[in-house]
Amino acid sequence: METITVHQRWTGPDTGPFAAWVADRASADPTHCVRVDAVGRDPSGRLVVCAESLRGTRLPDALDRIGVPTVGVAVTLTVPLIELAAQARSGAIVLGDARADDVLVDDAGLTVLVDHPPDADVDGHGVDRYGLGQRDADASARDARTRRGPSDGRGRPRQASTSSAALSASAAPSAASRSSQAPGATALLFAVRAVWERVDPREPCRAAIDRAVAEAVDGADADVLRLLEVVRATGPPRPVRWDPPRDDFVFVAPQESASPGLAGVLRQFVEDGVRVGGAVRVPMRRLLVGAVVLAGVVAAGVFALRGPG
Repeated sequence: METITVHQRWTGPDTGPFAAWVADRASADPTHCVRVDAVGRDPSGRLVVCAESLRGTRLPDALDRIGVPTVGVAVTLTVPLIELAAQARSGAIVLGDARADDVLVDDAGLTVLVDHPPDADVDGHGVDRYGLGQRDADASARDARTRRGPSDGRGRPRQASTSSAALSASAAPSAASRSSQAPGATALLFAVRAVWERVDPREPCRAAIDRAVAEAVDGADADVLRLLEVVRATGPPRPVRWDPPRDDFVFVAPQESASPGLAGVLRQFVEDGVRVGGAVRVPMRRLLVGAVVLAGVVAAGVFALRGPG
């Protein structure tokens, strides 16, 4: 299972959708979407946003590792995504564009959406063209630590500084490479659908959930809330287990006793036979047949030697 670390920087104008996304994300403390680590300006005066570093597995890879998730595991993975989609549809949080595989799953099964702010600058050279200098990055990181502390409460450390090499490595993707992206709420519902499509179709809840997901994708916030009710009604959440369960029947070879008694020795002779030579065992039945034949031959010889009378 491939685990990746996502660290992104974005630049954009200080007005419009990009600035609204930055203001909303910096003032909130969301659990299931990427958060802002530092905000600054480049030499030209444009906003530069440094997102927090996230480590996890992309949702499709996580589903491949899980295999066929149970209903409880699907509830664990999708309920936070549906709640976030409902908040976005109602306007409680601003989400950028994303794809279904922009959802990361950590080792504990926590799902986090790595969305992309709207109207962010896209350049062939990446954000290094508008990137923060080393001094500005360090200062912005110190300001962020002063405002929010060194830890984010989810066990995910915040970076204090980033070198220029990391700036180049976190270049923004081109528009062509993100042609399949959709609005954040829609991408979340696509991810929900991808999870439930892996659940056994024989489960009684599948038909109702498939209908609710289809209605929520093109519906309003009320349809998303209805989907949330349907998913919660399927059953309680269960922990995500990355290792496949053990077989129901485990066959273990019988262990020989260290000092078997007389009954154990007889049982071993009957079951395994008598060892002859190195590793050759003769079944007890053959030994009995051989003993009977030998006894008959000996008796016949004795009677032949004694003769008549």
